[in-house]
Parts: sequence; structure tokens; C-alpha cells
Amino acid sequence: MVGPLQEFVGRFKRSEIEVSQALDKYLRQDFISLNELLTQKHIEHSDKLRGRLCVYLDTKYWIYMRDARLGSPQSPTHFRLLELLETLVRDGRIICPVTSSTLHETAKIRDQSKRNEMASIVDELSRGIAIRPMEERIQLEFFERWRKRKKVLRNHRDAHRFVWTQPSLALGLPVPAPPKEISPKIAKAIGKILVDELMSMPFSQAMALLYPEGAILPDRHSDVIDSINAGRQDADTPQMTFKGEFPRECADFLSSGLLIENGQIKEPIYHPSSRPEQSLLVSDKEVYDFLVAITKTVAFERRASVFPSMYIWAGLHTKGKVDSSSYSMNDIFDFDHACAAVPYCEAFLTERRLSTWLRQRPLAVNTYFDCEIVSNDKSAIKYLESLL
Repeated sequence: MVGPLQEFVGRFKRSEIEVSQALDKYLRQDFISLNELLTQKHIEHSDKLRGRLCVYLDTKYWIYMRDARLGSPQSPTHFRLLELLETLVRDGRIICPVTSSTLHETAKIRDQSKRNEMASIVDELSRGIAIRPMEERIQLEFFERWRKRKKVLRNHRDAHRFVWTQPSLALGLPVPAPPKEISPKIAKAIGKILVDELMSMPFSQAMALLYPEGAILPDRHSDVIDSINAGRQDADTPQMTFKGEFPRECADFLSSGLLIENGQIKEPIYHPSSRPEQSLLVSDKEVYDFLVAITKTVAFERRASVFPSMYIWAGLHTKGKVDSSSYSMNDIFDFDHACAAVPYCEAFLTERRLSTWLRQRPLAVNTYFDCEIVSNDKSAIKYLESLL
């Protein structure tokens, strides 16, 4: 192994011998595409959840557990919470998955020792399980409904099957491109080795690569938040109601660019193709009518399970608009936590305001999803003890 290839494989954590063996393996398996390999990896992550419940912790509870681990809990009850979570994870009863928002909020911690401890406890309780980013979840949910419409979905829910991944892929970790001097066949094999590397990379290692010591998360949402607050203030009249604003937020959800780009429906990556013949164009009448039907069903009939991310995201933004308070960057993260936790996990430990918005009408997500939403230590302990 010489020249550009040797220099490139030096980026891997494995030895040169291990990389050579993996390279030989994937050169022999050239018939397997990178997409097929990634899809299989996602299925393997889904299989790891068999027999386990998913208990999603928002960042507040991760901080509580970190401080308890460091011996300086914010409340004495946090020792018991940590003990229960450790026991249930160790006994194979639960897993505490994470999302990209978990990483970004961890990156906001300026004290490096506390940031490292946070990453360490996430590694322990998540066991390498993450939920795919919002954009990919939206695409999976759309194509699940589309497949059902086209009668090509068999005996399982696509979104629930493929939503699980490794933290490094949930975080959008950049993958370096092989040198141009390498042949396409070898480059394809190296891409598969990178997949192996990323799919075994713990949260703490991904954190260290994306945000090395001293690096702080940039305030990337500030322009969006300012725009939302300005719009809310312009429209802040006594006549504003959830019923009136919710359909608008559902429509805005589809036009946000998360699902539609350049007049075309984005296809979820790392997933068996649902439409190998042609792309889905919004200009196509069947596709357009389907989008309109989904939006109306969620916005006016409140059938949340049809498009969970739309219902929760649009609902929380609507609550934010009709509420007297303004948005902050933490709200954007909290909304993403809720969109990941409520449809895909059995429990969600979060803060009181978000819990109230989710549980009470008009959202009332407990009506549609089997997710226990908990916002205080006593209730969290009671729920976790019921799982012993």
C-alpha cells in the first residue's frame, strides 16, 4: 500500500493491515453498492433495539446525569435517576438514543471537562444508537405514506425501521474523499471502509472530531430565530389562534426545503429506493395532490400519525407564535428533541413547558403516540422504577 492510498488510509483508526484486509473484503464484494451497505447498517442498528424500550433524554436531563456522575447533582434525586438509567441500560431493558441536537447542545458547553463527561455518559447510555436527522426523518415519513398509497409497503413501517443510526452519521460527520489517483473500484471499497468506521464511532469520538477542545458551537440559528420573532410580533394580535395558524405552519413545513428541493421530492439516503424508475416531481399532479392531501389531513383532521414530524414541528411552532414569549435557539433544539422522541421512543424526559405544550390540547400528542412524556424527577423515577 503506497503513495496516495497509503496517505489516505492513515486517517483511519485501524492499522494498515486491518485496512488492507477490509479493502480486500470489499473489493471481492464490489457487487454490493454503498447505499445497500448503509441500508444494511441501519437495519442492524434497528435490530439492536429488540427487547429494549427507547427512553429519550433532552439535554437538561443529560446535564443532570452528568452532574450526578461528577458527584455534584443539581438535586439529590438525580443520583437515583442515574442509578436507574445505568441499571436499565446494563440489563438490556432500555436504550437512551441521541440526535444531532444532543451533539450541538453538548458542543455549547464551554467547560471542556464537563463536555467530555457529558459525551462519556452519552456513550454509556445510548450504546451507539442515534435517531437520524430531522430532514431524513421527514423524507422517511413521506415515503412511508407514498409506498402505502402505491401499495408497495409490506408488513412493516419504513420510518420506524430505518430511522436508527450511529451518532456519527446522525451528526453529519464529513467523509473525506479518496485521492483522484485511486481507481473507482478501490474508491468504492474505501467508501465502505469509511462506513464501517463511522458506524462504529462512539458519540464522544464524533464530538472530538467535530468540536475539538476549545471549539464552541456557532450560533447558526440566530437569523432564523430573529425572522420568526419578527414575524410573530408583526402578527401578534388578539385574533391569532392555534386553529387559524396551524394550517399555515403545516404548509410552511413542506416549503421549508427539508422535503422539496428544486421542485423535486428529496429521496431519503441510505434506504432502498422506492422509485427506481423516475424522480417524484411536485409538478406531477398525483404527487402534488398527495402533498395537498397529507397537509390537509394533518392540519384540519389532526391525524398526527400520517406525518408525525409535520404535526409536532408545526404544532410547536404554532404554540410559539400564539404564546407571549419569543423564540430562542434552545427552542429550536427542544422542538427537534420532541420531533425525534415522541413518534419513535417510548418515553421522553424533558422540561415542563415543552411537556405541557405536547400533552395538553390542542396538540395532545399522547392521543396519537405511545410515548410517556415526563417533566419532573418524581415522575421520571416512578416511570423508570416501573421498568425494573
